[in-house]
This record gives sequence, C-alpha cells and structure tokens, in this order.
Amino acid sequence: MLHGLMNKIGMSKDELRALAFDLFGVESTSQLNVEEANRLIEELRRKGAPVKKTKYRRRSESRNLRPSGLPTREQLRMIEHLCEILGWRKARREGFNKRMTRGQSWPQTWREASNIIEGLKNILCRDYLERIRGLCNELGYNKNERENEIRAHCREETPNDPWLLAELIGKLEERKRWRNEDRREISGILGQADPVCVS
Repeated sequence: MLHGLMNKIGMSKDELRALAFDLFGVESTSQLNVEEANRLIEELRRKGAPVKKTKYRRRSESRNLRPSGLPTREQLRMIEHLCEILGWRKARREGFNKRMTRGQSWPQTWREASNIIEGLKNILCRDYLERIRGLCNELGYNKNERENEIRAHCREETPNDPWLLAELIGKLEERKRWRNEDRREISGILGQADPVCVS
C-alpha cells in the first residue's frame, strides 16, 4: 500500500524512508506499527496520493506488525515498570531477562519482550496473592472466604492480572484499617465506661 502510493506521487524509496524517519524515528517502513502506518498513508495523501478508503486491520496498540520484529517502546516501558513494582535492580532484571531470552540481557524481538512481560506479571501475581493471603488471615477469613473474595473480584479461578489483584489488596487493606479503627473506638468506649458495682 505504501509503495503503491509512493509510486503514484513519484516519490523514491529513499524519500519514503526519510519521511518515515522524520515522522516516527524508524529506519524502515517495516518497523511501523498499524497506527504509524495509517498516519504515514495520510501524510502521503496530503502530498497528492489518490484517496482510497482502505485501512489496515487494527491489532492491539502495543503490538508490532510482525511478532518476530523488534520489541515496541510500550513493551520496553512495561518491562521497566513491572521491574520497578517488583523492586528489582539492574542486575536482577538482567539475570531474569537472560534466563527468558537465552543469554541476552535485553529482549531482541517482540516475542521475547512479550514472554518477559508475561513472566514478570506471573511473578507479580504470585507476590500479590501472598499478600492477599496474609491480609485475609489478619481479617480472620478462612480459605473458602479468601478464594471467594479473589474469584468475586477477579472473575476467574486463577487470576493472572496483577492490576486486579492490586485493587483487591487496596480493598482488603481498607477493610483492615476500618476494623482497627472500630477496635480502637470500642476499646476507647470500654475504657471510659463507669465500673459496675456488684454487691
């Protein structure tokens, strides 16, 4: 599609690459994601290419056009963010990446980045589930009540979304805070009550 429009307005391949580099900072048009490709098509149309209403089928925002292509900026940001949440320093992060990518300290392809993200999300889910177990124990929940709480909030048997689990942790911590405030209030009331005389 891009090369067809390029030919219709008399643009060379080098000019097209230069335009893609100026707009998106990529070396080749094959590195563009769907949104960037559509914006480049619009730019070519403004330069005189004939208007034809065809659009690429839209995939997820962060996905590259080719799964074997380079990792996207969104993927690299997500890896950084998840490592920050886990509190991992550079050495631990690189060690995990090497284990997931067979020796590379940073992902080289979209698929490797995707695998690293899923691995980090699984580790984060395990940590969050451990915190949820601790909070439920402090609140006096038994195992069934805890499992029902997780299922009701996450809508699945084995949750794999750390953001939903983080929300649940926030709710449980709020319940714990309320319970502690209620206990303080009750103990304050009991401490001020007049002693009862028994004859």
